[in-house]
Order: sequence, then structure tokens, then C-alpha cells
Amino acid sequence: MVFFIVRHSLEYTKAPVVFVQYLIALAIVESIRTRKGYENVPLRLKWPNDIYADTQEGLKKVGGLLVNSNFVRDEFLLVIGCGINLNNPQPTVSINDVIQAHDPKLARLGPEEVLAHALVTFEKFYMEFCENGMGKWFLDRYYSRWLHSDKVVTLTTHNNEKARITGITSDYGMLEAVGVDDYRKRYTLQPDGNSFDMLKGLIVKKQ
Repeated sequence: MVFFIVRHSLEYTKAPVVFVQYLIALAIVESIRTRKGYENVPLRLKWPNDIYADTQEGLKKVGGLLVNSNFVRDEFLLVIGCGINLNNPQPTVSINDVIQAHDPKLARLGPEEVLAHALVTFEKFYMEFCENGMGKWFLDRYYSRWLHSDKVVTLTTHNNEKARITGITSDYGMLEAVGVDDYRKRYTLQPDGNSFDMLKGLIVKKQ
């Protein structure tokens, strides 16, 4: 587990603070999958801030984020905890085991190089985000890595309606979905109020 602090000013009017968690999760995955030879290592993003490996035994969680925010003098102070399972075979699977299963010729990665590359990648994303906000530059990358495009889920928060996931909103990072039986029904779900159970195909209210 690594902790670091981001100071996010209100002056960045194009850059809603909620997206910082998305940037970090994407930066971790990109820091591995943009390496030469590692492009197809099956690491994916689960909304809003978990990292999964797509293994032969199914989806296995290999990382996640916790973000605590405070607001002081016109800026958010974000304390970010980031944990990834790089080497431990338990309780699920390690990223290095996923890499070796994908291609035994690829070198195992060390924690220092993964952390350094992830932070450099995050810094690049964050600077673009503060200047230009959330747009195609981010969404194309994010959707190429996430697990949810066109997935049908049951919304326990909306009388067990069936909905098809279409993306996230570009203003506040809410999950967007449309009704399966009635496409005119549109749903937006907040990342801090709902939880995604992919194995059961459910979106439920956090307890």
C-alpha cells in the first residue's frame, strides 16, 4: 500500500475532483500495459476505482484505491491510498503471475519500477486533466481498459430494473445506463453511493 497527497485547486474549473480516482486507477493499468511486450496483459478497470485481472479462472481483483478528501482554503487535499498485489499468490492472484501466465518470456516487475512508472503516468494525465478537463483524451483510454461496456446489470436501487451500461458522465464521473426494456429510461449512479457486484451482475447501494 502506498499513500500520497494531491492538492486540487478550485481554480481547475474544467476538472471535477471526483475524476482523480479514475486517473490514478487508469495510470496504474497504463503504467504496465504501455510497456513494450506487456500491451495485452489482461489488467482491467472496474468502476469506479478497482483493478482486476481477467484470468482463465475468471476476474480476480489485484488492486484498488481509497481516497479521503478535505477542503481547505479553496483546494481539496486528497489523501490517496493505492494498493496492488504485485507478487502475492494469495488471496486471489498477483499481477506478476498474470504477466507470466500471459507470456512466460516477459520479465516480472518490481515494486519500485511499477510505482515510479505509475506516478509519472498519473502526473501526465493529471496535468492534461487540469488544463483540458475530462474529454476524449481520457474517455477513449478509460473505456479501452474497463470491464463494463454494454454489460447488462440489475439495478437493485431502481426496483431491480435491467439496464445496459453505456459509460460514465463527463461532468461528475457517474455511471450511465439505459433501460433494457425501455431505452428512454436513463440512469446515472454515483460512485460514492453504489457498489458494483460484477459476479452477480448487480449494482447495489453501499451499506
